[in-house]
Amino acid sequence: MAAGQRSGHLAVLAADGRERAAAAELEARGVATQLWAAGDGLVLDHILRDALAVLGPVRMPAALLPALELLPPGTPVFVGVVDAALRAAARRCALRGYVDDESFAVSNAVPTAEAAVAEASRLAGLAVHGARAAVLGYGRCGQALAERLLAWHAQVAVAARNPADLALAAARGARPVPWSQRIAAIADCQFIFNTVPAPALDARDLAEVGPQAWVIDLASAPGGVDLAAAGALGVNARLLPGLPGRLYPETAGRLVAETVYPWLPPALRQSEV
Repeated sequence: MAAGQRSGHLAVLAADGRERAAAAELEARGVATQLWAAGDGLVLDHILRDALAVLGPVRMPAALLPALELLPPGTPVFVGVVDAALRAAARRCALRGYVDDESFAVSNAVPTAEAAVAEASRLAGLAVHGARAAVLGYGRCGQALAERLLAWHAQVAVAARNPADLALAAARGARPVPWSQRIAAIADCQFIFNTVPAPALDARDLAEVGPQAWVIDLASAPGGVDLAAAGALGVNARLLPGLPGRLYPETAGRLVAETVYPWLPPALRQSEV
């Protein structure tokens, strides 16, 4: 440890199994961690004392924000999403959100896609094999979804705005659908996955969805599907954020740990000191 560096640990604030798994992975890499979770009997102030950095959940709960004001200026705080409330509470800290990191987003798309297909199949009571499915958007998550649906022999249509995305989807075996024609394409689908974080299916669009379909919205809050309209129309629709953390916490936690490890202060990366 370099002269002048204070000893300490990484404080991991757990909201679910994802943070517990991340803490275990970082410990295995030689990082000294202290884990805090609601109900475990530990005092949060004690966990934050002497912390060289903090790893929080995807979204920091409001109840934890006041304690962050105890951190020394410049303390790194890593969470999934850095929102306005966190910025205000930890204004002296060095905030960084891992959800916006490209390597994390690419890696996290895989368990997100697997979990989305598993949840959709469970909700519908249908196997994916031979089913008619549509994927709205062909970014990281959309590509991972279409790839898995095709591998399980679903009939897959991909709707996107970018002609290059449509060409890529076609090259990989999906049926390309221009965005303006997406409603006709989903009318007879059993599974409809939205990955577009903007209005994608409104009341008029949802009126064309068949009664057998399940609409799964994976877009960032508030999503791209009008869920109120879906309810009024009797359309089966769910907004399913945070699927990797709920279904695959060990995988999700490992991805978080791999992302934030290079960001840690050198004093915490003992294997490199």
